[in-house]
Amino acid sequence: MTGRSNWESAVGLEIHAQISSVSKLFSGAGTQFSSPVNESVSFFDAAIPGTLPVLNRRCVEAGIITALALSCKINSVSMFDRKHYFYADLPAGYQITQQRAPLAQGGQLQFQVFTPGIHKEPYSKTSHIHQLQLEQDSGRSL
Repeated sequence: MTGRSNWESAVGLEIHAQISSVSKLFSGAGTQFSSPVNESVSFFDAAIPGTLPVLNRRCVEAGIITALALSCKINSVSMFDRKHYFYADLPAGYQITQQRAPLAQGGQLQFQVFTPGIHKEPYSKTSHIHQLQLEQDSGRSL
C-alpha cells in the first residue's frame, strides 16, 4: 500500500485506582494494607456458598465524585456483570465488574505538559475518558 492510509492511531490505557474506604466494594472486610494474612477476608471474599455481595455505598459515592471531577456523564442506570476467568487469588472464579453498563461515561482529563530543555512553554493536552466503572479487585497471594 502506498500513500496515506485511511487509518488513524488511537491509544487506550486502562487505569486502576483504589478507592479509599474502610471496607471492600462488596464485603465488610477491611482494606488496611499489610494487615496480617487472612485478616481482611469475609465469607463472601472467600466464595463460601450462599454468601451474597453487599454494595459499599462509600465506594459508589467516591466513584460519582470522581466522575463529576472528570466531567463524565453519570448514567442513571449502571449494572454489575460477572467476568469469569481463573485467577489464583479470586476464589469464586469470577470478578464483579461494570464492563457493559458502567457508572459513568465520557469526560476528560486536562493537564499541562512541560519538559525542561525541550519545551519553551508548557502546553495543554486532553485525554478523553471512555468510561468509569467500579469493579471488585482480586486478592493478594502471599
